[in-house]
Amino acid sequence: KRSYNVSELAERCACSAANISRHLALLTRHGLVEREMRGHCAYYQLADPALDTLCEHVYQHLARSGPTVLK
Repeated sequence: KRSYNVSELAERCACSAANISRHLALLTRHGLVEREMRGHCAYYQLADPALDTLCEHVYQHLARSGPTVLK
């Protein structure tokens, strides 16, 4: 499984680190994401590989709905 820190996710998503951090805290609290400390930096990954498949299906559905949905 690939894991990312907040800065990496913020860059990939073009969002602020604070916004990503708040979302990751919520996802971690609900068991969807796992957090691992490496030195002073936290890395996050999906808690269950099946979630990756689910996310891909949702993304494909949204992509078929039109480009304005994914903006």
